Amino acid sequence: MPHNPAHSISAMHRRFTSPDEWRSTIEPRFRGSFYTPRHNSFSIHARLEKLARVQLLDLQVGRSGLGDLHSAKYGYSIEGIETHPYFIIWQQAGAAWIRQAGLDTELIGGEWALFDARVPTSFLLPDRTWTIGLMIPQAHCDWRARIGPGGVNLRQSPEGRIASAGLREALRGDDWIKPQSQRSFEAFLLDAVQASLPVAAASDHTPPARLAAKLDQARQFIEAGLTDPDLGPDHVGDAIGMSRRSLYRMFDLLGKTPMEYIYEVRLAEAARQLRGKLTDRPSVTAIAHAVGFVDSSHFSRMFRARYGVSPSQWAVSLR
Repeated sequence: MPHNPAHSISAMHRRFTSPDEWRSTIEPRFRGSFYTPRHNSFSIHARLEKLARVQLLDLQVGRSGLGDLHSAKYGYSIEGIETHPYFIIWQQAGAAWIRQAGLDTELIGGEWALFDARVPTSFLLPDRTWTIGLMIPQAHCDWRARIGPGGVNLRQSPEGRIASAGLREALRGDDWIKPQSQRSFEAFLLDAVQASLPVAAASDHTPPARLAAKLDQARQFIEAGLTDPDLGPDHVGDAIGMSRRSLYRMFDLLGKTPMEYIYEVRLAEAARQLRGKLTDRPSVTAIAHAVGFVDSSHFSRMFRARYGVSPSQWAVSLR
């Protein structure tokens, strides 16, 4: 069945080795986009499809052209999109970062998150990453009350795993899903999102703008205090003027506890430092201490659990 060129970049993955060529292909599809200039080696494979009313972008980055991750800027930014009020970033391999309202969401292989597409968004997809992005129409779902500033992490669910496996299998071939099957797959995909939303719904009546400001204050305080091994929820709450209960409710919107977020920030900063690590740079133990881990063994276990490799392997493999 022939592909509609308005819906597909190509029948199979198309390789782009020119940043300008990729920019001219992707920018017309998003309003108010800003593309960070690339000065290094660039190579990506991309495929854009439609799944009934869902728009799907499969993006495999060999070389982002952004240089060292430790110093890289967000590579692509877009304004809010009204035609598709939600989008999902489904990270298949490597780590990606998404920024909304001053908040950074990190996703690693197997993780996915739901975002409000009406909010301006920036993306950082480093070298050797595989990301599936899905633009979701209004359809028969209304998730606005469930999405806080910076998006909400979706739980790992049986429905989500089945949907992910189905998308991956479909994207491997040179055929695409027939229209009658697309509608069924879309319905299942939306049900999978619904089933994977965090159990705790938003119950804090703080206005969104104020909540975004509070989350940003919390993030800045945590980032500034990473070297303190005793940094915890009570310190964060005191610093931004929130009770412990309100603080936990606020972080429920991100699908995690304050302490889980602190550890994510610690590990993300360690990953960035390890990314730029050279022989004359600090050791893995020194980096662990620099981000607030007293026990380097504990750091290594948590790092491997999140990134799938040891800190040393991460530093070597990403050079």
